Amino acid sequence: RWQRINRALVKDTELAHEDLTEGLEYDFRVAAENEAGRGKFSPPCMPVLARDPVGKPHAPQNAEVLETTKTSVSLLWQPPVSDGGSKIYGYIVEKRDETTEEWKKAHSLSTIKQCELVVPDLEEGKGLNFRVSAVNEHGVGEPTQVEGIVFPRDMAAPPECKLDASLKRTVTVKAGVPLRFYVPVRGKPFPKVTWVKDDSDLENRANIEISEVATQLVIVSTNRRDAGRFELTLENPSGTKTVGINVKVIDTPGPVEHIRVRDVTRNAAVIAWAPPLKDGSKSITHYILEKKEPSRRTWTTQDANIVKTSYRITNLVEGNNYLFRVLAVNDIGIGEPAETPAPILAMDQVAPPEPPRKLQIVEITPISVTLTWIRPDFDGGSRITSYLIEKMETTKGEWERCTAINATRYCVSDLAPHDEYTFRVSAQNVGATSDPVEVGPVVAKEQIYEPTVDMSQIPSDVMVVKEGIDLNLPVLFRAWPKPKITWLRGLGELRESDSMITKNTKTSTTLIVRKIRKADAGTYAVEISNKLGSARAEFTLKVLGKPSPCNGPVDFEDVSPESITLTWKPPDDDGGAPISNYVVEKSDNRGISWVYVSSNVKRCHLRVTKLTENKEYIFRISAENKFGVGPTLKSDSVVAKLPFDPPDAPTNVQAFDTSKAQMSIGWEAPANDGGSEITGYICERKERGSRRWVKVTKYPIKKTVCQSTGFNEGSEYEFRVYGINAAGAGKYSEMSYPVIARDPVGEPRDVKVVDITRASVTLAWKYPSHDGGARVIGYIVERLNQKEGSWVQVHGGVIKAQHFRVKGLVMNEKYCFRVIAKNAAGIRSKPCDPTPLVICKDEIIHPKVSLDYSVKDKTEVFVNKPFDIGAAVSGKPEPEIVWTRNDRIIVSTEMRKIKYGKKTSLTIKHASREDAGTYKIIVKNPAGQAEVKTEVAVLAKPDMPAGPVRVTDIHPEGCVIAWEPP
Repeated sequence: RWQRINRALVKDTELAHEDLTEGLEYDFRVAAENEAGRGKFSPPCMPVLARDPVGKPHAPQNAEVLETTKTSVSLLWQPPVSDGGSKIYGYIVEKRDETTEEWKKAHSLSTIKQCELVVPDLEEGKGLNFRVSAVNEHGVGEPTQVEGIVFPRDMAAPPECKLDASLKRTVTVKAGVPLRFYVPVRGKPFPKVTWVKDDSDLENRANIEISEVATQLVIVSTNRRDAGRFELTLENPSGTKTVGINVKVIDTPGPVEHIRVRDVTRNAAVIAWAPPLKDGSKSITHYILEKKEPSRRTWTTQDANIVKTSYRITNLVEGNNYLFRVLAVNDIGIGEPAETPAPILAMDQVAPPEPPRKLQIVEITPISVTLTWIRPDFDGGSRITSYLIEKMETTKGEWERCTAINATRYCVSDLAPHDEYTFRVSAQNVGATSDPVEVGPVVAKEQIYEPTVDMSQIPSDVMVVKEGIDLNLPVLFRAWPKPKITWLRGLGELRESDSMITKNTKTSTTLIVRKIRKADAGTYAVEISNKLGSARAEFTLKVLGKPSPCNGPVDFEDVSPESITLTWKPPDDDGGAPISNYVVEKSDNRGISWVYVSSNVKRCHLRVTKLTENKEYIFRISAENKFGVGPTLKSDSVVAKLPFDPPDAPTNVQAFDTSKAQMSIGWEAPANDGGSEITGYICERKERGSRRWVKVTKYPIKKTVCQSTGFNEGSEYEFRVYGINAAGAGKYSEMSYPVIARDPVGEPRDVKVVDITRASVTLAWKYPSHDGGARVIGYIVERLNQKEGSWVQVHGGVIKAQHFRVKGLVMNEKYCFRVIAKNAAGIRSKPCDPTPLVICKDEIIHPKVSLDYSVKDKTEVFVNKPFDIGAAVSGKPEPEIVWTRNDRIIVSTEMRKIKYGKKTSLTIKHASREDAGTYKIIVKNPAGQAEVKTEVAVLAKPDMPAGPVRVTDIHPEGCVIAWEPP
């Protein structure tokens, strides 16, 4: 689009125009004008680009030396102020020896794209000048010279690092979150980088990376131990620089400090501690104190909300050892525990124990003496921790420590043969040592003893023990040379087993019985013999225990919804003590959990009350004597209910004789009356979609049919019924089929059989006399086979026509049929009266065929015109139909369509000359055959005459023309 750029005429032959857009191209043209008007425009000039005048670029700015090495110089500059109107596409860097005037290019490329360059391969210490020029499409601009003479040499710069603003203040992270420090580093030469944290091994804890320009420290998953100050140290020959980064980790607290126990008594102690060094960057809200005995694995919480740093615990058991631990808690959670270093003994301040009793020498050899003793009667208020054994050689007169042990037997060895020794033993508890007891002097030499037996470790000759305990029965003896030890039970030698073994030493033999049983009772003896003689000791064991299980079965009597009477028989074995009572328990969840019914039943029967009706119970019974409760006898399951059940649900509930005002409901009695005669039924109804059931019969009725009134016309209703007997109300029946409160539909009229074959029957009927207030939308046909005896619907859905052919019947079987009407409201009529019995067999009638009145004996049609031939067919069974033309069978195609049935027809859309001929319709069935025929002529224009045309008898007035017919 051309625009005028001057409003007034210009008399000169030039014009300055300013309103242009930079970067766009413009065309210009001019027209001259005189008094007669404006002339033609000149041709346009060449396109002109609107831009400033173009030239070489200005000189680059701020050219300087960035870095030098022994063999290179790094230069840096900035683009020129003006690019000369054309884009700068590179720079040229030149160098010159200080002794010459010739400039040489300092790079191999034609131009340098960036504003920096490293000039390599220089001679160390040789002075150079450098200059830089910008280049655009119009040439090389003015150069900028680097100030001064540049000498290639290694630069020395102290280490420098620049912390990000976020690292200059305390860095706060949550536990589990990664921690990352990235710090740029500079220095010539590049400094040595060291990361340090006082309380952490960063080499294993963190991933430290160092590059030529920066260092990075990464901790993948932080925890409270990462809190504190991280220090980064940079070091090179020019100096050292250290920076710190403070980190706060939000985590659970660390362990408390200096946990200790003081003021210990027999049932109390004070636990004190100092707050944890690392509080997880959150204030400590409270502490948790836990305790346990050293032999146990699990800790028990003593107090979970302690706000101070000390706690007095008061529920200790005297004589028990305890460990304690404290856990600090903040807003994040529970911290690490700190545990007391050693267990403490719950006891009062202790006194020295009494000396050991009955210290004696039980064996002497040339190099050893074996001592035995008995624990002191008084331990000083604290358990005996050890015994101190000492010896004194008579010739030296000085006591020498042998050992300190927990046992009451010790063999002092390394004695000098035939020297005389005295021995002493002291008892030690937690806080003191008793006075010593001495034995001796004795000479260390071989001893010979006739066997003797000491029964002091067995309480009595007749021991009565409780079944199930472990027994250790030691018998001490003295005999040398080494004796033979034989244990006897009754009249024979004792047979050892897993539960009964013997253990022998040089001075004792022990009978060990694990989980003693009543069968282990009897008389036991031990014989000690060597070549000098023998000794014998015996004792009797009586074993008492819990009774055996009660004898069953458990019988149930007088079972009711609230109580049951149980009976059982006493146990065969009373455990050696009279049965004091029986313990009865019950379970209502198949034995998963048990509840005590009574633990003080004196006789073998009990009436259990307060049961829940219809719940299933299991009972178990055990006998008890003074030794405990014996094994249980478990009963069968029993349901707390009457001997009979409520009846099952009635069946086949349905409404009949329905109308808008009244309906009849019927049902069948349940198959199971629950063991008690049904006293009546209750019928209920509700509108479909509602949840509220309304009783139709206020009182139970004995009949299986009832009447219901008071319906809302057009609403659907459902019915259900339940029975009642002496046990109560039974189960509800299934709901009846929904019924609409409307007057009924009349049954179809004049239902009759119109056709019978060996496999089908055709029915026809008339519209019902009344439609129940809504139009009849269809019919349902049912059949009854005389052999089957039940009505069956013979189709899916409904039939809209008033006739139907029932197929799939069996030849020579007898059937009757009935029809039901259904209206638009979904109401079905009563079935009509059944048809008389019919027998399925074919009715044979000779086939007949006759042409339609419109078809003549001979039919003429024009080519490309449609025509059809129709005929009526009858006969039983239905005849087979065959169409022919000129005695050749016609097959139905898209152009020649044949329709079969009682009205058969042949339709040809476009007649052709080939369609002319004699057409026959042949029908046949078992009774015979019939046919009918017609002639069809297809008319068309004739073809052209056949040539050649011959001309003869030519004369002035005419000629003869001849040709052949077409």
